[in-house]
Amino acid sequence: MLESRLESWGYRVITAEDGTQAWELLQQPNSLELLILDWMMPGIDGIELCRRIREKQHGRYQYILLLSGKEQKQDVVDGLEAGADDYLTKPFDIRELRVRLRAGKRILTLQHQLIPTR
Repeated sequence: MLESRLESWGYRVITAEDGTQAWELLQQPNSLELLILDWMMPGIDGIELCRRIREKQHGRYQYILLLSGKEQKQDVVDGLEAGADDYLTKPFDIRELRVRLRAGKRILTLQHQLIPTR
């Protein structure tokens, strides 16, 4: 359901079965820039995936929205400290997801505009 909603908003969606497959997808050249990760995934969880993405990061910035059923303040802090740019608790309002993704897109667009000026 989420995938079809994202596509209806104009996003190209690539899904992974688990964190390990997501990590493999992110190793490919010209990897994705706007990521929605679930905290609880088999293999590599979302927190570890955030850490790996930030440690590896060279070149293009990847904006990470972390989804989780964990809603304690410390969970949000842990997710952001691991490298997530934004955090949304489940169940979430689809309208809130849409505006948060829009904010992530704006940040990525600004980055693209700044890169040629370096």
